[in-house]
Amino acid sequence: MDWLIFDCETTTHMKGNPFSKYNRAVVFGFKSDKIGTVLIWEDEPDCVERIQKIIDSHDMIVGANIKFDIHWLLRYGIKFNDKMLWDVLVFRYRELYQAKRFISLNDCCEAYGIPTKLDVVKEEYWNNGIDTDAIPRDILGEYLVRDLDCTGSVLNIQRKVRPSWFTCFRLDCVDLWSLIEMEENGAPVDVEGVKHEHEVQKARRVELYMEIMDAISPGYDINLGSSDDLSVALFGGIIYEKY
Repeated sequence: MDWLIFDCETTTHMKGNPFSKYNRAVVFGFKSDKIGTVLIWEDEPDCVERIQKIIDSHDMIVGANIKFDIHWLLRYGIKFNDKMLWDVLVFRYRELYQAKRFISLNDCCEAYGIPTKLDVVKEEYWNNGIDTDAIPRDILGEYLVRDLDCTGSVLNIQRKVRPSWFTCFRLDCVDLWSLIEMEENGAPVDVEGVKHEHEVQKARRVELYMEIMDAISPGYDINLGSSDDLSVALFGGIIYEKY
């Protein structure tokens, strides 16, 4: 089986949302035993053809939050033909038994004793309002190569173990294709209907609040967002306030 590590750097409007017309990819990065490390810039005339050739020659596509990067390739018309996916962040999520909701590549590196990502792009450019397409190519390229190396190092550790939940992890990765398809297609939304329902539910919330106050605390407002106040209201006790 041929494994391909993939990552891309994009402009940052709405956190790089691949469905925003204001965003574009800047550079795509690939790494495997077959091709070594390859960077393909979006403005190269044969960009799409070269990427498609790389995808076609590998069986397993590996990444960190790979769904995001797959969306970007789909935006450029890349075909995948039932390729398998391996998301190192999903693996770590399973490894922690879902105890941590949001996991980053740096989290994985720190957990496995691997040097973390470079901070220069984030600290010196993104945090200062400089978008990805304005970052010098040598700096951005080095940043992307480091991401590919980190992902590869994390993958090498994960491939060596077969925990009891490994089948669940592989099913998670299969399900990513379903999530990708759903996000690509989107869902129709009645915007005016949603606004109307929002106002209906706001009024209903006020009604429910008044009913609750009349039932458990007539003449006195309690904080329904306070677990201490709710505990007193439901089970008895004293609510203390400073005056």
